[in-house]
Amino acid sequence: MMALGRHIPRQPEDVLVVGFFLAVVAATAIVVVALREDSSGSGQGESSQLVHIHGLGINPEDDRLYAASHRGLFRIDGRDVAVRVGESYQDTMGFTVAGPDRFLASGHPGPRESDFQLEGKPPLLGLIESTDAGANWTSRSLLGQADLHSLALVDGLIVAYDSTKSRVLVSPNGTTWQTRSEQPLRDLTVNPDDATQMAAIDPEGNLLRSGDSGRTWAIDPTGPGSGLVVRWGRSGIWVGGADGVLHNADPISGRWIMTRGFGAPIQALLITKSDVYVAIAGQGIMRSGNQGERWTVVYDQGS
Repeated sequence: MMALGRHIPRQPEDVLVVGFFLAVVAATAIVVVALREDSSGSGQGESSQLVHIHGLGINPEDDRLYAASHRGLFRIDGRDVAVRVGESYQDTMGFTVAGPDRFLASGHPGPRESDFQLEGKPPLLGLIESTDAGANWTSRSLLGQADLHSLALVDGLIVAYDSTKSRVLVSPNGTTWQTRSEQPLRDLTVNPDDATQMAAIDPEGNLLRSGDSGRTWAIDPTGPGSGLVVRWGRSGIWVGGADGVLHNADPISGRWIMTRGFGAPIQALLITKSDVYVAIAGQGIMRSGNQGERWTVVYDQGS
């Protein structure tokens, strides 16, 4: 029997086995680090970073769908492919497409984005703009002062909701702003045919209406409850709920229709001339081309 604590000289073959094992471990570690540090690729590695979608938009330059999220801006290139646009990891709370390759956004800068952080000021992006489809961003105004959770552009007028001070703001140029009202809101939208008509969701989920460009608001008693997001398109007002139910108000009669239940909170809506896009928490993005009668999966977050 071997004496306890006795030193056994290492044999040459043992050295070779240990050396080979350490080499494999080192090589594996290098690969793992490389994968973690690679943030420029596409496919599933990038797609897995598309979480908590705050906004959707179609770029008229290429007719592609873009999703603004908690970890930056992504272009949807397939049912299971979301490609990061540029190198920004900003928390894009507000987002809208203002024209071909022209995007407006707001939120919070990423941890390494020092160009959008002012000393002594909170990490608030104010209004930022991209003229190359999100590859690069520049500050327009309100840096360190405002977090614009809602953004819309109608007839050249930018309408925004600043969550830091509960303000409804408007700007003709993106640099000078006027406060229309102070009203706690979850989301805000504008009639694309009439900028004086606005709708919003308050913290309790009620639908609010304004007919004087956001100066005064009143609860719409016919609106659905538990609203999270609201968008106004030429097909009427659409409300997505915390309960996962999507409602639409007929643009003529005003009657509310329960379009579909998705089983999870609706995070973002996009209403175009022909389509309705819905981002559902933990599921992805769906599209309907016939007012919600039938739906197809545009991006499957679980893929």
